Amino acid sequence: MEGVITYDISPIKGPLVNAFLILINTLFFNLKLVGPYDAYPRDYSQALLNEDEVMFDFIIVGGGAAGCALANRLSEESTWSVLLIEAGDYPPPSSDVPGLYFTFFNSNEDWKYYMENDPKACQVRSGNRCVLSRGKVLGGTSTISNMRYWRDIASNFDRLATPLFASKVVFDIFREMEGYEGTDQEQFQYTYGTEGPIYLNVFNYTSPVKDLLQDTYKAIGYNKIPKRKFLGYANHLTYIKNGERFNMAKAFLTPVKERKNLFLTKNTEVDGVVVNVPLDNKVGGVNVSIDGVKFFIRARKEVVLTSGAINNAKLLLISGIGPKAYLQSKNIPVVADVPGVGKNLHLHLYLPIFVSIGPCGEQPAAHSKEIDLIRDIFNYLIDRSGGLSHTGINQLATYISVRKDGTTTPNLGVYHEYFKIGDRALMAALDAVDYHPTVKKTLLETNQKKSIVLFMVSLLESASRGEVSLNDTHHLSNPKITPNFMTDDEQWDYATLLSGFNFVYNLTQVETLREYDAELLDINIPNCRNFKFCTMAYVKCYIHNMVYPNPDTAGTAKMGEECDPTAVVRKDLEVKGVRCLRVADSSVLGDIPTGNTVPADAMIGFSMGEILKSKWLKDYQSPYYNTEETPLDPASGISRMKDSD
Repeated sequence: MEGVITYDISPIKGPLVNAFLILINTLFFNLKLVGPYDAYPRDYSQALLNEDEVMFDFIIVGGGAAGCALANRLSEESTWSVLLIEAGDYPPPSSDVPGLYFTFFNSNEDWKYYMENDPKACQVRSGNRCVLSRGKVLGGTSTISNMRYWRDIASNFDRLATPLFASKVVFDIFREMEGYEGTDQEQFQYTYGTEGPIYLNVFNYTSPVKDLLQDTYKAIGYNKIPKRKFLGYANHLTYIKNGERFNMAKAFLTPVKERKNLFLTKNTEVDGVVVNVPLDNKVGGVNVSIDGVKFFIRARKEVVLTSGAINNAKLLLISGIGPKAYLQSKNIPVVADVPGVGKNLHLHLYLPIFVSIGPCGEQPAAHSKEIDLIRDIFNYLIDRSGGLSHTGINQLATYISVRKDGTTTPNLGVYHEYFKIGDRALMAALDAVDYHPTVKKTLLETNQKKSIVLFMVSLLESASRGEVSLNDTHHLSNPKITPNFMTDDEQWDYATLLSGFNFVYNLTQVETLREYDAELLDINIPNCRNFKFCTMAYVKCYIHNMVYPNPDTAGTAKMGEECDPTAVVRKDLEVKGVRCLRVADSSVLGDIPTGNTVPADAMIGFSMGEILKSKWLKDYQSPYYNTEETPLDPASGISRMKDSD
């Protein structure tokens, strides 16, 4: 048999030959391709280079969840031309494989934003610096994340104090976008939408380790989260369909990829927004670079920034929109003095805690075997089943509150990863976060004898705020990010993370885990060697070395009243001082969602579609707003909104 490798099958005789040939035929005729590029709109970038003048009605900068949702909504109006600009490429085929999600951190599809050195975080990383992962690929962070879908507690949006994002409105829009398909009707059907484009489901992953963890949480009083409650453990909804990642580009762009008025340009960098100053302070378009060629794209109606909290701030600043004194110090002509640009960066923090489980007794101390990986690959390529078709125990999450006021909403989340004895996935996970070599060595050596459960404690409501400013060397490079971790005056962030550490430590003392010799690991952090393990001094050192930001970001273009000096956009998301320039993703939220930001981004992009339709289409009636009950400011450009019922 000739192929890439020559095989001698002469020893195989009789029925075995038929069986072998059946296997080969099965592979050839049933193999499912991974990640076809034709699932997305075709790339228009080279065509743009050949046009003398490029003009579109709407230009959307950023092809993440918000940009994809907005492009879908605007291109519904066939008379409008809509351009979606994405700095990255199409999603690579491997991004469709749920079980490989952790390999995309520090990949070509990751912006890899290096933060300024912060003594209270990431001190065990190379260079003692945090790296913020954000998706530089069509679909944005939804293409490289762990696919968990948590849209936040709806009532949190009431803090925005605007009818546009009232909790009832937000709830209705989420349900319009969502397409839950599952069997847990009581838990999800009446809370989540069932006919929208975002495919959602719960993979009923079962394993001895998952059962063990759930039994442990039950033993300390945390049960499965009841309907419309928020504390306890749960299997997360994920955007995984038929064993493949269902990123937000698949949700919003794939169904409309043939629309003649929808244009996508990928691998395209936006170098700035052009504003007609001093004519009318209306946005004129954007300067872009494609294959090193720089040119201008004109916008007839509006430009909308959906590039995330980091890049939106950078684009506004390099375009002359930001604090006047700061812009002048960088020799950037001032277009609009907006002091809040880049301020109020809000992040979620992860604190990883490693717990070993000994090989005593029966499961769960399982061994990783080569044949298991081969079987998983085979099953995935044939019918999208097996260990690569889901994210395993990562779907299990526990939400707790360590507040003293009896609040029933969580401020800490606990997520999980599991590594069998000798699990090669551990090396990939450690490489992704770039730990100090001694930490890697300690964990890998431990994993040769014991399995490891990684508890990821997540700070859901941090009090500290960071800042985004321009790169001092080259303004168009990745910006300067000053995180200011755990700098709040009350030290609430540190105290909450400390409570999270203690929570996991106490879990290891519960009988259900002690039966398996569960042990909190000393991972040999060089900076913490002078402190006795698990003393207060050690734990403080551990937190400052190990804590790092997850991909969720918000706040750098905060929404607020016209008179609010910290606000960047008005209630209709138009940038203060610039006409027809808007920001439409989690950048506009003053506080980061308790859940992850991908659902919030999609909702805000969807809502921006309503705002723009209401402004530019005569007699448009939105099904989401009733202006008789909640009158809107005529200056917002959405005063024509009415209830369609």
